[in-house]
Amino acid sequence: MEDAEPLQRKRHRATEPTSDDILLKGRETWGRDPQKVRSTMTEDGDFWEHFRCGALIALQLWNLSFTTGTVPDGGTLMNLLWTLMFLNVCPKSSVLSRLCDGTDPKTIRKHLWGKDADIGFIEAIANLEPFVASCVVCNEHT
Repeated sequence: MEDAEPLQRKRHRATEPTSDDILLKGRETWGRDPQKVRSTMTEDGDFWEHFRCGALIALQLWNLSFTTGTVPDGGTLMNLLWTLMFLNVCPKSSVLSRLCDGTDPKTIRKHLWGKDADIGFIEAIANLEPFVASCVVCNEHT
């Protein structure tokens, strides 16, 4: 019996999401008609207020998570946005549930913090530190 190939955490996706895709998911998250597009400045401002980063930064975070294989099992772009909203607002579960269009708090908690041996998006984002943190300051103090 031959050794089985090791499991890969990287998943294949049909297409890469675009900034329009992430703005659409953002509008869904904050309870607006996802198809009703407003001016770019208004959209960017609303996105920033809800997630404390711009749509392009959130998209880069998603793409980096995907390419490094750190997207939690079953994680979606919407789950990443829930996590960014949580990190921005730090609400109680019931409040976050209402902010996320009535999604079950247990479902949100599972994707934020993980369940059993699975990690959530908060840990997945923290695991990206070696890919995004600059060592300029580190080198100055050594």
